[in-house]
Amino acid sequence: MKLPTTTTEAGVLSGWVFPWGFRLALPVLLASMLWPQAADAGLWFMMGLPAFAAMTVVHRNWSTDRTVSLAALTALGGVLAVVVLKSLLL
Repeated sequence: MKLPTTTTEAGVLSGWVFPWGFRLALPVLLASMLWPQAADAGLWFMMGLPAFAAMTVVHRNWSTDRTVSLAALTALGGVLAVVVLKSLLL
C-alpha cells in the first residue's frame, strides 16, 4: 500500500497513523463488544489512540508549525481532562 505524500492540512499527521490505528482499533472494539470485561481496555485504547496521534503531530511539526503543535497539545490536554474527571466521578 502506497501512503500519500501531501503537503496539505492532512499532511501534518504521519501517513501510517490512520491506517494502522484503524487496523488496531477494529479488533479491540470487537473484543469490547464480545467480552464485556474487555470494555475497559477498549475505552483506554480509544482514548490512547488520539493521544498518540497528538504526540505524533507535536513531534513531527514542532519546528515547522507551532500552531498545529499547540492545537495537538490542547487536544492532548482534553484527553487528560477526561481521564481526570472520569477518575473523580467513579
